[in-house]
Amino acid sequence: VVYSGDLRWHGSAAEETKRFIHEVASLRPRLLLCEGTRIPKDAEASELELTNYTEREVYDRALRKVQAEQGLVIADFGPRNIERLETFLGIARETRRKLVILAKDAFLLEMMGLVSPSVPGPSNSDDMLIYKDLRYRVEPWEEGLREQSGSRLVSARQVRDSPGDYILCFSFWDAKNLIDINVQGGLYVYSSSEAYTEEQEMDFERLRNWLGHFGMRSVGLPYEKRQSISALPEEEQGLHSSGHASADDIMDFVREIGPQTVVPIHTENPGYFLEHLRNTDVEVAIREYGGSLTFG
Repeated sequence: VVYSGDLRWHGSAAEETKRFIHEVASLRPRLLLCEGTRIPKDAEASELELTNYTEREVYDRALRKVQAEQGLVIADFGPRNIERLETFLGIARETRRKLVILAKDAFLLEMMGLVSPSVPGPSNSDDMLIYKDLRYRVEPWEEGLREQSGSRLVSARQVRDSPGDYILCFSFWDAKNLIDINVQGGLYVYSSSEAYTEEQEMDFERLRNWLGHFGMRSVGLPYEKRQSISALPEEEQGLHSSGHASADDIMDFVREIGPQTVVPIHTENPGYFLEHLRNTDVEVAIREYGGSLTFG
């Protein structure tokens, strides 16, 4: 029995995905549990929804946006997305800026670096700094981090005085720091997934209000409620690359492994597997909601 997990065909671990496929195929598995996060919900999926941007394309497209901006740049991406962190660290270097991360993210990176020295962090990268916010109360772990970091800290005043020297790694939850920085203009690069819940939609709306207050334009961020990122203008596409394989890649993945049976999981359209694997020897087993499947 094989579980696909979340996988993709590009990025720094692309060769690991290929090796996984090769080794699993040699086992001739009885059963493959296969994720289908990016399987289209229906046959009306647009070409943009099916587009599979690579991490390299994210780098190239985001780089062009940052190169065209003379003022402050904010990059919004998942705090544990190490590949995206490396992408924007590379952009910071190429545009002669410093990448500024939050203290909590710096602490996480330093701890991860103890396990994997290849993980970038303030202690091993001259182009990465830590934002020193103006909170009155600082937790003990952060006090220790500040003491160790010394010259690696950057204040709101420093950012305000030279906004074009930095890329801040902020999200909606960190927008309040813009009050202390207090600069007008700049660019907000949204490099993460779209909203999936009503609460996330409301967060997007609040974020747009924050950006409007400071005269900051955005790219990659939906303009209005319930707007998909794939519906944005083409020049704002490709600023995020999913951690999940595209529908075409998933089908190729199943065909290459050649299991006796595949069970689609984590998808709203398991029937897509039936339709696209009908001319293969792979049986598609779809579990009814609340039901179970038995295999001999």
